Amino acid sequence: MRRAILVTAGTAAGLAAVLTYTPRPAESAALPIALPAAPAAPSAAAAPATPVDATADAPASVPTPAPTPTPTVASAQSYVGPVIETAFGPVQVEVTVEGGTITAANALQVPSADPKSIKIGRKAIPQLQQETLVAQSADVAVVSGASYTSDGWKQSLAGALSQLPADSASSIVASS
Repeated sequence: MRRAILVTAGTAAGLAAVLTYTPRPAESAALPIALPAAPAAPSAAAAPATPVDATADAPASVPTPAPTPTPTVASAQSYVGPVIETAFGPVQVEVTVEGGTITAANALQVPSADPKSIKIGRKAIPQLQQETLVAQSADVAVVSGASYTSDGWKQSLAGALSQLPADSASSIVASS
């Protein structure tokens, strides 16, 4: 029985403490732990309300400098040569010129009517492209075993180069 009295007395004491509890004012109820400050967000109030005129304090007699003209850089231009019909099929070349220099030569059409022509074209076209870049003209060497394709290449390339403006064509030879 004694045990029941202690529990009852403890319960009565706890109940008395709860009933007599009075909360403290809010400012003293804050935790004593320092929390990290949140990063400050830029506020609209920090910006000036009116735009600042940078020329307001400048003397009226100082002229504004004229913009410097930007030098023009020659852009790459492409020219397409005529389709040259050979005994094994058509050949057509597109050439790209930049600043008076041939920068690329591509086959738009090559003989492809039969497997042998395709095989010859796969061998000859890269060589003709390289020859064109080295020669910087239509005066390219004939690729052994691809004489018809080479001749068609030279003729179409010469036609493409003949379209160059006079100022660009000074270092490039269009004749074959």
